[in-house]
Amino acid sequence: METQQPCSQLGICAIRFAIAKIALHPPLRVCKASDMRSTQEAATVAIRLHLAARNTTQTWLATKLHRSVFWIGRRMSGEVSFDSNDLDEIAEAFGVSVPELLSAADAVKVPEAVAS
Repeated sequence: METQQPCSQLGICAIRFAIAKIALHPPLRVCKASDMRSTQEAATVAIRLHLAARNTTQTWLATKLHRSVFWIGRRMSGEVSFDSNDLDEIAEAFGVSVPELLSAADAVKVPEAVAS
């Protein structure tokens, strides 16, 4: 079984795959991090990128955090905001620091056609 690599070591192919996978899920509006309206939106995009790059789901993340799918779903939809403790736990689940977690949205340049 293949081991998971930290985000900082993901290849460009994995990032392109993550962008393509996210673009196929309409409720998410993919945009450049500089265009983000809030930290909440930046966190949601970054978490989706980490999930897609690892080919995992919100269910996996909820299980890893010992939380319900409902709990993660409410935060990913923006109904409830992530707090600093949530981001710490999520970063730990991915094996990265909080700044590395949130920088995923900055590290990926989304083509204009995908961002629209």
